[in-house]
Amino acid sequence: MKTSILITLITLFLCDLTFAQNKEKYFELVKEASTLCQVGDFQKSGEKYKAAFSQLKGKAYEKDRYNAASAYALAEDMDNAFYHLFYLAESRMKYSRNEGTWNAKR
Repeated sequence: MKTSILITLITLFLCDLTFAQNKEKYFELVKEASTLCQVGDFQKSGEKYKAAFSQLKGKAYEKDRYNAASAYALAEDMDNAFYHLFYLAESRMKYSRNEGTWNAKR
């Protein structure tokens, strides 16, 4: 019994540690993407955002998702720009439906 509790606690600790490392890498990549955007390298900026999102298994903060869409739009990569915009719109609608309203979350 004590062994199984210990194994469970160690597993939870390791999972939390891995997630923390991924989140740290996410923020590092977002910062790099922002810097690239500021110097006008919009395509590379979009790719850095994409790499950041992969650290959280495709999840992203809304602001970062919007910034990725903006970077791709400025790079004239409309497919990726609209992908991120539609992703934002769909996720906001899903959230609204779960809250019992059809209006987008504000």
